[in-house]
Amino acid sequence: MSVTEALSALALKLAAVAPVRTGRGALETTSAALPVITVWSRSDALAAEQDYDYPTYARSAVIEYKASAGDDYQPALDAALVAIRAALEPDADGRWLGGSALMLRQEGATFSHPVDGGDAAVIQISITLDYAGA
Repeated sequence: MSVTEALSALALKLAAVAPVRTGRGALETTSAALPVITVWSRSDALAAEQDYDYPTYARSAVIEYKASAGDDYQPALDAALVAIRAALEPDADGRWLGGSALMLRQEGATFSHPVDGGDAAVIQISITLDYAGA
């Protein structure tokens, strides 16, 4: 169980919604075909609850969904949010991300609407992955 495995499994699940960029690819989406999803980490710390026989860590990350903003883009953003939330649910066997995470929590979502003639709308979803340390 590692955070690298958990983030890879997350990217695979999100690929059903839109192409996913991670690592260096997540840094530049200006020229990316839309829609596109990027995933990046923000912080990592000991988890608040240590109920296991090994150290547990919490990785804070962001999932960003960027799409073209047509005349009626809000329903498309809402549908993408529903699809992303479905990808964040546990697997059919009740495990998170194929067992590579102990838990995955959505902390919240924010919307960025096009401004000044922009043509992209964005949803940023904050998540926390709990995983076992070595």
